[in-house]
Amino acid sequence: GINAEYGVMVMIGTVAICCANVLCLEKIMKEAPNSSALVLIVNYILIIGETLLRSPSTLTSPSVPLSNYLIITLLNFSHSLLNNMALAYNVDMPTVLIIRAGSILANMAVSIVAFR
Repeated sequence: GINAEYGVMVMIGTVAICCANVLCLEKIMKEAPNSSALVLIVNYILIIGETLLRSPSTLTSPSVPLSNYLIITLLNFSHSLLNNMALAYNVDMPTVLIIRAGSILANMAVSIVAFR
């Protein structure tokens, strides 16, 4: 089984990688403010490529219809793109992160209320 130490290491690693990602994104946005769409597209392409390499059966026998995945992916992409566009207006990264975290909490609250 998974022990508590391993779980803590995974959480610390996840937070560290997220922080590194945020710092890199902020640096890229300062150097090239209009590159948020390109960064996001490359990110999605890398994730899709890794998913297909790790489990190629995702396309041949999906447990959820691909049309549902496409809708969710497009909604997530547009949400991320709009968030990244805020960086072009010199909004501080901590402010963007607080807004993103707030939207996650709001989504969780709406989901709890809607699915009771």
